[in-house]
Amino acid sequence: MLAVLQGCSGGGANADPEFAKTAFQSLARGDSSAEEVIDWETFQSMGQNVGMIYIAMPNDTEKANFRKSFIAQFSSSFQSTGASADGLKNWRVQSKDSARTIIAADTPNNTTLLITVSKRDGKQKISALNTG
Repeated sequence: MLAVLQGCSGGGANADPEFAKTAFQSLARGDSSAEEVIDWETFQSMGQNVGMIYIAMPNDTEKANFRKSFIAQFSSSFQSTGASADGLKNWRVQSKDSARTIIAADTPNNTTLLITVSKRDGKQKISALNTG
């Protein structure tokens, strides 16, 4: 499991869905390990260009504070809806190209969570979260 969180892909059809599931569960729980699986410089979350905000941070200390704050706020917001990452089902590849894979998971309220997984420096990273 640690290898999945560190973005090491074992290859095969299930590598991206398993990575996305584990990474999203960490983010939803507010786990600090989520910092390592997000591509902060390009990250888009529910229509917000988080990457642009992140890049504008003046120094590494501000960026570190931003990452911790984002994870805490995302987790708090997600949990306040009564949602649970364990409630997401049917994790699957929706589309894939050479640059990214879009993973879909069904929510209990009949929407679909879309997680874009890209590779940066040879490691899988989440570059976008959306619903569709």
